[in-house]
Amino acid sequence: MWERKESSFLSVSASVQKDGRTLLRWWPANGGERLQAVSNVDFRFLAGIGSFETEKCVYSLFMSIGPDAQPLAAEFAALAKWLPKDGRPAFVMPQAGKGRTPAELQAVAAMEALHDYFEANREMLMQQHAQREVEREVERAARELAARNAPPPGPRHAVIHFWPLQPEQRAAIEQAEREKRAAADAEKMNATRKGGVKP
Repeated sequence: MWERKESSFLSVSASVQKDGRTLLRWWPANGGERLQAVSNVDFRFLAGIGSFETEKCVYSLFMSIGPDAQPLAAEFAALAKWLPKDGRPAFVMPQAGKGRTPAELQAVAAMEALHDYFEANREMLMQQHAQREVEREVERAARELAARNAPPPGPRHAVIHFWPLQPEQRAAIEQAEREKRAAADAEKMNATRKGGVKP
């Protein structure tokens, strides 16, 4: 019988810079502190992947990916200088030499495995990304065309509900109006007296 592979999951937040570098944040599968790194891989090429595997493990991948218009923070910009110049997929972590828990070491190994997966399937992943971009553009153009050709909306009808005043409500309103007029007259009378003019 073949030995069954282990299973794990990798939860990643990826912010892609304008130059294609990616700021990564991910978490150990068994709990622990969040890990961060700068990668020279444009993680948009990895969108849509639900899982990947190595010789020993099958990873379920949960990933949120989005563009980031803000430049890298100074700490990560300094780290990015250590990325390989030959295009080999890699990532650099702050405090890479510090002691890590077993769960964190497994999370680092999972990220390394994801980069290895990208290297092994680079051409296919880039083609799939290009196809998704074409499909997205076609869908956008179709929505714009449909919006331009859509008939104008018809007139909107409003339904107004109202109820006649009850006798006691009408009497209260009339009384309030009388009191308001009396107060206005009294104020006018006082102003006239203060001015020394007889009414």
